[in-house]
Amino acid sequence: MTADAAWPALVVSFLLGLFAGRRSKHQRTGASGLDTSASGAPAGSVIDSTPADAPFASLVPLASAPSGTTADVKLMLIVRRDLKMSPGKIAAQCGHASVGAFRGCTDRALLAAWDRNGQPKIALRCSSLKELLAIERAARQLRIPTFAVRDAGRTQVVAGTITVLAVGPAESAKLQRITGHLKLL
Repeated sequence: MTADAAWPALVVSFLLGLFAGRRSKHQRTGASGLDTSASGAPAGSVIDSTPADAPFASLVPLASAPSGTTADVKLMLIVRRDLKMSPGKIAAQCGHASVGAFRGCTDRALLAAWDRNGQPKIALRCSSLKELLAIERAARQLRIPTFAVRDAGRTQVVAGTITVLAVGPAESAKLQRITGHLKLL
């Protein structure tokens, strides 16, 4: 590319950056035109953009959690195959289950161990709601956290239908006792 051809690209890039920066500042300002960001930092400063009331704002970083749990820790995602969900629907429901299990787990040491292990998730299948609920009961008896995803009913299944059960995070040996009979998804 010659120097003559580079100038228009440079000007367009500059204008796009200027426009994006002005738009971003406009979104942070109120009717007065003053920066209304909660931090009080000057516009353009690098600040933590996580709102104080965000769901994870009160959590201590996992790296600072105690490392007492050294066992293999996993999260099991049990999918109901009787619902005949598409692969995309299953993936979305498993995502909801993973996030729900993470948010619902109160044992910081367990979460830290799960994080250190790379947050392993195993997708398993079950044949019915009855089987899924039996697994949930068994998990609760062993004091293993669970999270059941109830679908919103906008696409493939009726609203309120339990599609996926997250079991854990928990030590693999405990999970094996209640999910060892299930097959991989």
